[in-house]
Amino acid sequence: MSPQTILTEKQFELWKRRRTHGALFFVFVWGVIYWGGLMFLIMTSLFALAYVFRGVPPNYSFLLTLGVCLWLPGGLLWGIWTWILGERSFARTLHALAAAEAR
Repeated sequence: MSPQTILTEKQFELWKRRRTHGALFFVFVWGVIYWGGLMFLIMTSLFALAYVFRGVPPNYSFLLTLGVCLWLPGGLLWGIWTWILGERSFARTLHALAAAEAR
């Protein structure tokens, strides 16, 4: 979603439902758990596989620590940024709908 986006009707209804839970819920669930957690699982697994393919035993404690330090805060930032862009698009769509009704 770019900041200039006018949402489709389906996107508008989806965002309306998601925003009812609030920003903190959205950032935690969609950012930290969903995006951050998914990236943590994928990237930690890929790094471990890279160690294995090089014939070096993976240092799991390092990989887990690195993954938690990178991907969970990354998910927090992703969630905040996505919330901001979603709210901008929602407001822009509301404004466009109000302008269309005023005509």
